[in-house]
Amino acid sequence: MKSRLPAPLRAAIDRAAASFAAFESDAAVNLSDIAATDTFKTRLRSQGKTIRQWAEENGFPPGAVYRVLSGIDKAHFGRAHDIAVKAGIKPDPDQRLAA
Repeated sequence: MKSRLPAPLRAAIDRAAASFAAFESDAAVNLSDIAATDTFKTRLRSQGKTIRQWAEENGFPPGAVYRVLSGIDKAHFGRAHDIAVKAGIKPDPDQRLAA
């Protein structure tokens, strides 16, 4: 025998399921970002540079760079996206369009 849930409760469950699905798909993307972040940090270490030095050389506030590298800022758009592209964590959208 199936129990029927009240409409508000069913709607809340549906919203939670959709939110969880979005979280799972975002988590998969973040795994590749983590690998790219590690590669970026390794490249900096091999050059003998700190994250702060790289940020200042490229005209970004060091705090903003740290937020992108730690995953606090998702870098979907704006300055955070510019940092991720410059660091090689995300592909340059202009390069994709030119190809």
